[in-house]
Amino acid sequence: IGKKLGTGAYLEELNRIAIGDFNLKDAVDVKKNIQDRIILMKTVLVSGTFDGVHAGHKNYFQQARKLGHRLICVVAQASIVKKIKGKYPKLTAKERIKLVKQCTEIDQVFLGSHGSDKEVFDFIALLKPDIIALGYDQKAYTKNLKQEMKKRGLSIILKRLKPFKPETYKNSRLNGGQARINKKVNSNTLYFAYY
Repeated sequence: IGKKLGTGAYLEELNRIAIGDFNLKDAVDVKKNIQDRIILMKTVLVSGTFDGVHAGHKNYFQQARKLGHRLICVVAQASIVKKIKGKYPKLTAKERIKLVKQCTEIDQVFLGSHGSDKEVFDFIALLKPDIIALGYDQKAYTKNLKQEMKKRGLSIILKRLKPFKPETYKNSRLNGGQARINKKVNSNTLYFAYY
């Protein structure tokens, strides 16, 4: 403002009225007993191969995001994908992570463990999720997931999410074609799609 007016300017007072999900109207004096006012931040974890990110994945992330305050994503190691699906992903781990990072719903992306089942569960527990959101047809590492987390001192909520146009956005249908990047950017972008 000072520059526009051709003069100097400085800020004397700034009052932040909101940050993320928190508003000033909900603030409390820290000198008072605030135990009953503490809002626990819920961390939601999603996971998958993400050998291309399409509208089905985007919807998965959107549903999961509504379950908590922080959404983290574990991208499967190629060795784990081979173990589960019988073949390696077409994209490298670096490429798959880059695609997931482009999704605004995701706060943080991790490359998963490539070891034994125990090591996979240990890695998930290390991230300390409050909620694990499963895709509607996700089967790998889900059978005893709640019990495995309990063994590691975590009490988690498992939430199976709803499908989004599975006849169109099923990876097994999409992965047959050639990959190309869709560079159009808007809220409905398919960051990477197979045709």
